[in-house]
Amino acid sequence: MRLTKLTNDTICFLVKIYECNGTPTTVDELKKNCDISTGQAAIICKYLKQSNIIGTVRGRTGGVFLKKDPREIRIAPLIISLETRLRPIGCYATDSCNTCTRYGGRVFCDSLARSLDAFFRELGDKSLHDLCQPAETCPEQETQQTGHPKTLGDGKGA
Repeated sequence: MRLTKLTNDTICFLVKIYECNGTPTTVDELKKNCDISTGQAAIICKYLKQSNIIGTVRGRTGGVFLKKDPREIRIAPLIISLETRLRPIGCYATDSCNTCTRYGGRVFCDSLARSLDAFFRELGDKSLHDLCQPAETCPEQETQQTGHPKTLGDGKGA
């Protein structure tokens, strides 16, 4: 599965606002830290403001800030609201049962759909606050040490 650039940039935007510890930060600073364009920043700000997640303060010392407690900002619903097509990449499922115009059957597509479900189960009730906590281990380091990435859940993999 691949998230859109908008979703990725929005999460980056929120993380950078969180890191300011309640102090308003300018959109220019967020653009620089997230490496996004003025247009993309405007879209993200508009969406987050309409969703009542951020507030703005005008003036020389103004900027954007979190209106909600970071523990109340759930990541899974945020991703679902931003993504327009939550279907695993490659699946061209039709409305007709057991058909996919790319793979012929739905066995592979159903497996991909279950992986998408696993993705959202893993996010569960994770909040912005949870997302910003240091990881216990770095997945790249674990792969280098063991030769394989850490498995989730029951140890059978995703």
